[in-house]
Amino acid sequence: HSAAVAAEGLELTSWDALIRGSDHGEAILPFRSDRSHMIYLLMGMGADSMATPHDMLSGQQIGTLMDWIDGGARNDADETPYANSTRKIYVANQGSDEVSVLDLDALVTFRIIEVGSSPNLEGPHNIWVDTPRDRWYVTLINANPGEVLQYDAATDSLTGRAILGDSPANGVTSSDGSRVYITNWDQRTDRMGTVRVVNAATMTVVDTIQVGGRPHGIA
Repeated sequence: HSAAVAAEGLELTSWDALIRGSDHGEAILPFRSDRSHMIYLLMGMGADSMATPHDMLSGQQIGTLMDWIDGGARNDADETPYANSTRKIYVANQGSDEVSVLDLDALVTFRIIEVGSSPNLEGPHNIWVDTPRDRWYVTLINANPGEVLQYDAATDSLTGRAILGDSPANGVTSSDGSRVYITNWDQRTDRMGTVRVVNAATMTVVDTIQVGGRPHGIA
C-alpha cells in the first residue's frame, strides 16, 4: 500500500491518502472503528484479509488504531475527515436505525448517524433535504408512535422531532420551509390514511388531512 504499489487503490503513506480510501470506497469510518473496513481486515476477518498469520498486528496495535478512529481519525492539525463537507448524500439504513452521510465529491461514507431513541428497530424510511434552510428530515416508519426528525444540515445534529402516529412514510417541505407534510401509511385496509402537517419551526403537528387508504408517496 505504498505510493508505488497501492493495492486496490489504497495508499497508506499519508493521512490524506488513507482518507481517500480504495477503489472500493472508504477504508475507515471516523468515530466508528466497528464499521471501518480496515479494522475488519486487520483483525483477519473475511477471506480478503489484509494480513497473513505471520505478520498480523498485535491486539494492542489494532486497539491503538481503533482508538484513533473512534476519536475521529484526526490528522496532526486536529481535523476530522470531511468536517467541512457541504455536498452530501444522506442514505436511510432502514434495517439498522442509522443514516449514512457520504461526501458527494469523494463518494465515501464519512459519518454514520444513529437515529431514534428506542431499543426496538424504528426504521428510518425516507429522507429529504430542505436546501435553502440547511435542514434535512427523516421519518421513522416503525417507531411507536411514528416520528419525523429534523437535523441541521451543516452539523448533522438533531434540532427537533414531531410525533406523527402510525407509519410515517414520505415527506415534503413547503416552498417557504414553514411546513412539512408527511404521509401516514398503514397496512391495515380498514384504516383511512392521513397526511400530517408539521410546523417546521416548532416541530409540532398543526393539522391532519384525511386521505385514502395507505398513502405512501407525496409531492
